[in-house]
Amino acid sequence: MFKLLIITLIVVYLMRSFWRLMYPSLPPGLEPGKPREIPLKACEYCGILVAENKGIHRRGHFFCQADHADRYYA
Repeated sequence: MFKLLIITLIVVYLMRSFWRLMYPSLPPGLEPGKPREIPLKACEYCGILVAENKGIHRRGHFFCQADHADRYYA
């Protein structure tokens, strides 16, 4: 009986370890139901609001596309 209990505990431990390898926990800042907020910035050339990670930074100014940055400094 004791042998069966030990074998069961070993199998459960191995299954749990395998599960954690296959499905690791999420990082602390990233929760499944909470989307990350990406700030919006206005283009210096046309004023349209663009997500900061989609735009271009040049010489301390923010632009929605490279063409607007080129025209701004031309």
